[in-house]
Amino acid sequence: MEIITPIDKLEEVQPLLEEGVAEFYGGFVPQEWLEKYSIFASINQRYFASAQIKTFGDLKLIIDEIHNAGKKFYFTMNSTFYSPPQYEMIKDLLPKLKEIGVDEIIVADVGLILLTNESGIDLPIHISTLGKVYNYKVAEFYKELGIKRVVLPRHLTFEEMKKIAKDCPDMEYDIFMLIGKCPNIEGYCTFQHISPTKRWPCEIEYEITVEGVCDASQSAKYIDAQRQWAIQERRYSCGLCALKQLGDFNVRALKIVGRGAPLSMKVENVRLLKYALGLLDEGLPDNEYYSKIKVAYRGRFGVECAPQNCYYPEFFYCGE
Repeated sequence: MEIITPIDKLEEVQPLLEEGVAEFYGGFVPQEWLEKYSIFASINQRYFASAQIKTFGDLKLIIDEIHNAGKKFYFTMNSTFYSPPQYEMIKDLLPKLKEIGVDEIIVADVGLILLTNESGIDLPIHISTLGKVYNYKVAEFYKELGIKRVVLPRHLTFEEMKKIAKDCPDMEYDIFMLIGKCPNIEGYCTFQHISPTKRWPCEIEYEITVEGVCDASQSAKYIDAQRQWAIQERRYSCGLCALKQLGDFNVRALKIVGRGAPLSMKVENVRLLKYALGLLDEGLPDNEYYSKIKVAYRGRFGVECAPQNCYYPEFFYCGE
């Protein structure tokens, strides 16, 4: 399993390489795109400048430095849809990405997959979490389009992920490990994440009421979940306890979220994930592993872990 982490600036490359990162991903919005559509119609689902590599020249320098170390860089183009004129701009961009050495593009839109395949450019694709791989049939659909790798959506349970991987074994799978958990089904999200404070609509506390006839106990559960989410910090999300349960789950990479985050945060997150992987190598008993992970989590984030922040809450009470 590799660690895949975001990168936004050239000066982040060496520190993250020194931490042992093997795969990087990042975004860049061409100036022509910005002039015509603005950052609020971003090519890559990030709507603030700090989450973008500044220039095409910077993008090339970042890729060159990563390649010099024998590692890989993936370019994010993971909006869920594009307009016909935007496809034309992307068609011009694809050969430039290939020329500067982008190893793969991360995509969510089927139209963009078809466009890339039809372009004849040998630019491998892997599917974003926004690509809605909710079951093995969707994974097989993408496999028929020539895709070999997917990022499994955040809202799936660990067992659902394992079943997809078992039923479609020819695909490679990335799973989320640190920060950025979303309370919603992300592939269907229509919120605009454009607040300068980076506090998103799903994090704002609001009232939910029930209309019509429904199961009151179920409604209460979802209302309480939203209320709890509003008081949590999504930047403390963690899935490290699940590492002990991987078994025969053939995970390609462990993904850290954080485009636009400070370098110090990226480094600390990589170190925490590496620490957890080191504990796995020690072959610790389950209880000892979970106990050490929770101590390390508290040391990293300064709070106790909570079910709302757990990527795989089915393991939250393990070891207790």
